[in-house]
Amino acid sequence: MQRCVRFDHAAARSAVVEFRRRAALIEASIASMAADVGLLADWRGSARDEFDTRRRRCVVDARELASALRHAAMQIERAAGRARLAEAELASVTAAF
Repeated sequence: MQRCVRFDHAAARSAVVEFRRRAALIEASIASMAADVGLLADWRGSARDEFDTRRRRCVVDARELASALRHAAMQIERAAGRARLAEAELASVTAAF
């Protein structure tokens, strides 16, 4: 016998909003860091090269994280849509009996 499991639509909406908010914060941080790095124009040498290399890696990682958060939000929305359809189908079947 299968048990019905309720999909928590409120939690899904909350997660979607939070994932997108965090992705936007990450992207804003990237932009802010880029502006701050402009203030370092006079800094030269091996330490600057090392800094730039690590900063570029951080930016790539941050963009990938923001993208993953947006993708997860989209997947949650799709799952919520499928859950709504399944709930509607279950309701119609139950109403028939």
